[in-house]
Amino acid sequence: MDSQLSAADHTQAFVFSHKNLLGQNHKDNEFGSSNDANPSLQNAFIGSLAANNVKYEISGHDHMDYRSVVTSPNGTSSVQQVICASDSYKYYTPTGPYSTRETPVVQQLNTTGYYIYTVDGPRVTAKFYATTPLANGDVPANAVFTVKDTFGYSLNGTEKLVAQGGSYAMTHSIAAGTSYGENGYAGTTMAILKGTNAGTDKTSDGRAMTKDVNVGWAPQAKGPAGALSDVLSITGMTELGKGDKTDTFTLSLTVAAGVLNTADLSNFIIASKDANGNWLNTVDLNFGGTKNFVSGAFSDVYALGTWGVDAASNTLWAVVNHNSDFVATSLTAIPEPSTYAALFGAAALAIVGVRRFRRKAA
Repeated sequence: MDSQLSAADHTQAFVFSHKNLLGQNHKDNEFGSSNDANPSLQNAFIGSLAANNVKYEISGHDHMDYRSVVTSPNGTSSVQQVICASDSYKYYTPTGPYSTRETPVVQQLNTTGYYIYTVDGPRVTAKFYATTPLANGDVPANAVFTVKDTFGYSLNGTEKLVAQGGSYAMTHSIAAGTSYGENGYAGTTMAILKGTNAGTDKTSDGRAMTKDVNVGWAPQAKGPAGALSDVLSITGMTELGKGDKTDTFTLSLTVAAGVLNTADLSNFIIASKDANGNWLNTVDLNFGGTKNFVSGAFSDVYALGTWGVDAASNTLWAVVNHNSDFVATSLTAIPEPSTYAALFGAAALAIVGVRRFRRKAA
């Protein structure tokens, strides 16, 4: 397994098994009949995954959607296990004993669903789509599958496990140049300046869920024209059933020295994409809050919807409550939401005009 995973013929690697690392219903796992069976083999197996950048060990067996971070018996390595939801009429109920070597992240019971993993260079995004079965366990006719969970990671980023009540505060930098075969990184530092995990979700047996916060990077060219930083992605702050909404947190991104030497600092923003792929001021995508610009450093008194420019530290910041892609840019580089609406309206009128012209010509 080491030789396969360490080969230079791939960037990403996933490991699949039928049985789990640590089952939630079944207690027979990959290594024996109990959680702690064959610890030396568990140490070798989980150690190999961690050493070769395998982030997800994907399994079935338990017929539930469950993610947790599993640590090896010797405590030296860990990996996230993804137990996949049922694709049949069988739905299993979790039962103890549960291992102290796992940290629960997500648990969804009695759903039928599927997973889509998108690989983009060093970045992986996964979505779990599910529907609620009928009383007899069958999938209803014309079932509607909706996104229940979005998660991911990046090999050029970092991960932080944040327990309920814990702080999201963190910082990470991407160096200028090349990362995992992608060229054009400008070199950017991100920081979460403020934010707390206010989640209350628990497993069916009462274990508190932990947020698995992951950050990663795409090169500057993947942002809007006129991007001033590399593109930052954040996943893992959302709670089940709340879509893209997160706890309120404050994000900052650095830009090159000298860029912010202008009189109109309100022209600079952190931008994110809307559902249609348009780059907007990231505070326009908040759930609630009041849009407000501040010239200067962030302060704890600033509320949701506030964004600012700190020219002294070459930093842009924003108070947001959604997980997205984020990039430093300027308002002159992207249209305001009203501009998109006007462009759409003009395009619609043009189509109507063409149709009328064709009818007249006919």
